[in-house]
Amino acid sequence: MNWAEADLIYMAATMDCEGAIVISKRTRCNSYELWIGVSNMREALPLWLKSTFGGRYNKMNASGNRKDYFIWYLHANKAVEILRAIRPYLKLKQEEVDIAIEYQETVKARGAFPYSNLEHELQSILYEQLKLLHVRKGGYD
Repeated sequence: MNWAEADLIYMAATMDCEGAIVISKRTRCNSYELWIGVSNMREALPLWLKSTFGGRYNKMNASGNRKDYFIWYLHANKAVEILRAIRPYLKLKQEEVDIAIEYQETVKARGAFPYSNLEHELQSILYEQLKLLHVRKGGYD
């Protein structure tokens, strides 16, 4: 895709501050899935992300004292396409992006299961590495 440089810079800043880069574990089928997302209390940002980069957008109903919020997200190869495009502009999450890209490179085309033990082990290692970055104290180096 050919995005404007200003949009890529804004997306990088958004991902650095508000974004999530996640490899989620799908226990039902013993596999993993990459996704990226941004949540915000204001609807304008997720709507802009959807119109500019594609993906999905939802309003999330909060419970208790929390307010409703809005979320934008993308999965798999589409997420990696954006991550590759914004990588040069990131200030904080370069390492997370690198792990996400490496993970997605291990994923076979839909229907090309099962993974070998080695492929599954590599996916598991990358899942744990990204999870560790998310819980690491003190921010990023």
